[in-house]
Amino acid sequence: MREYNTSLERQLNAEREARRRADTIIVQLTQANATLAARVPGLEAPREVPPEAPEAPETGPEMPMGATPSEASEATQESEERLSW
Repeated sequence: MREYNTSLERQLNAEREARRRADTIIVQLTQANATLAARVPGLEAPREVPPEAPEAPETGPEMPMGATPSEASEATQESEERLSW
């Protein structure tokens, strides 16, 4: 019985040591993550809003250049009908 108790005490101590090492690693990784997260905003490229371009009339295969407004409207309707399910 004493040998069994001694064996269990050794096993418990080994598990405690493993848990202590794991906790140490978790703390170090958490600190490293916080440090890296603090650096991210400085590393990101500034976001620039492009100036608004004047709107150009849409042209596509259904609306050839020089199409009349009614032809363009019909082509747009046909295109939308094909896309709607």
